[in-house]
Amino acid sequence: MPCIFCLAVLALLAGSVTASWLDLSEERLQGRASSPVIRSRQTESVCVWDFTATVDDKATAVTVTVYTEEKRVRIQIHSHDLDDEQVKRLEDELALLLQAEITERADQEGLDHSHEEEEAAEEEEAELEPQPVAEPERIQRR
Repeated sequence: MPCIFCLAVLALLAGSVTASWLDLSEERLQGRASSPVIRSRQTESVCVWDFTATVDDKATAVTVTVYTEEKRVRIQIHSHDLDDEQVKRLEDELALLLQAEITERADQEGLDHSHEEEEAAEEEEAELEPQPVAEPERIQRR
């Protein structure tokens, strides 16, 4: 299971999200990406691109989701190998390419927790649940 990702929520400055805007945005992202930009999903209300971007010689997976009806974009950085400054710089570069303004950034500390803590909490809950009691075996006397 991948680590919880970093994200930024953006508000599009453009008046509308059209097919031509999506195509142009995809071309711009391709100019910044270090792998092909894949349009992994597209519906009437959502367009999702997946690609790899490099920051200071560190490659990281990125997902950009455009919510066309809300005129919002979400950038997800799928790596904790980057420090906060590198993540912010990559988010800013992608926002500029998409002609979007960052309105909110994820709280790194709120997202940064280990899977071990989750597993320990699940185990603790399981211990609190009543366990079925095995019935004693009946001994037959002869």
